[in-house]
Amino acid sequence: MNNQYTNINGRGNEGFSRYNALIVSLDGNNFRNTGVQFTAHYTMGVAKDNLSSTFSEGAFNNNLGLTNPYDPALDYGYADFDVRHRFVGSVIWQIPYAKHLEGVARALLDGWTLTGIFNARTGTPFTIFDGSNANVASVRLVPNGPLNVNVRDTGGANFFSYVDLTGQPVGAFINPVCNCADFGPYPATMTRRNQFRGPGLWNLDAGVSRNVKLNETYSLQFRAELFNALNHANLYIAPGTQDVTSGFVGAVKGVTPNGNIERRNVQLAVKFIF
Repeated sequence: MNNQYTNINGRGNEGFSRYNALIVSLDGNNFRNTGVQFTAHYTMGVAKDNLSSTFSEGAFNNNLGLTNPYDPALDYGYADFDVRHRFVGSVIWQIPYAKHLEGVARALLDGWTLTGIFNARTGTPFTIFDGSNANVASVRLVPNGPLNVNVRDTGGANFFSYVDLTGQPVGAFINPVCNCADFGPYPATMTRRNQFRGPGLWNLDAGVSRNVKLNETYSLQFRAELFNALNHANLYIAPGTQDVTSGFVGAVKGVTPNGNIERRNVQLAVKFIF
């Protein structure tokens, strides 16, 4: 016996994935001589796998691998990063209408550019677990009825109930050999991995700039850029609430899973061009 080592973690080639997509794009340059340049890209895709990351950073996946390494297909479902629909559009409008003006009118109105980037997508999937009898691996929820998304206010600041788990069984599966839920055979009624879908997201960034010519060689550019221009707060699944013991799957508004707060940010700049 060698006491130098404790836990030994194994890796295999049992992971597999599939991705299919339809991509449609439309681009324009100086559209109808208005100075408008735009792009519009839409993607409809489906990503499925049985393991989405090398070290299984997903919630409640403490076993760093498959729920049952002897049955890799048990975890086959939508990938953690699966997005069904995504749209990204951008526009740059170099306003041309003051180029032929003279005097004060041209000094005030010429050289303006408006920009914007809009993106929207449907939500990513998540799993609901039952970790009450888990030692290393959390079994997925074994429901006693249908589960539906029903966003309700919980009374907390920007914190909502996204999926109500009231009345769902806790500890519905236990293997009598280990007196835990770490080993199968798992029940056929166990929910699928990433069976549920989180809320969609959208955002708009915008900018306005103006070039002022000082002479034939030098000019100044004034810029104002607005990130999350409409100060829009999206809804995100709250980390650590995807377990039946939580009572509900929580969602937080305006705070991303990594803790960043969604709010409008304004950036001002002056550039000297020579």
